[in-house]
Amino acid sequence: MASFKVTRRALLGTIAGGLAAGSGMRAHAEDAWPSRMVRLISPYGPGGSNDISLRLLAEEFGRSLRQQFIVENKPGAGTRIANDMVAHAPGDGYTILYVAAPYATAEALFGKLTYER
Repeated sequence: MASFKVTRRALLGTIAGGLAAGSGMRAHAEDAWPSRMVRLISPYGPGGSNDISLRLLAEEFGRSLRQQFIVENKPGAGTRIANDMVAHAPGDGYTILYVAAPYATAEALFGKLTYER
């Protein structure tokens, strides 16, 4: 059986690439993003793999974009607390959900949600 080792650089590159995939469609009249602090929301508690990888991303984004990226953990209710919070945040790109697998299955598991996917 082959051994597979993920390096920190490879992990950060993959995640950053996924987050940046849609950023090329920005309107020309907008200010440069980010012009203020960005909130990265984790639907899990602190200390887990989701939290650790998001904190590594926040550090790298802050360094490369020269703006503060903070991580907020909003665990509970099968990730619905974080999902709902981000869904009701202003649509200005300064509150970002670090999506986890339950996001895609929440409607099937819980029925009617308080937000639209």
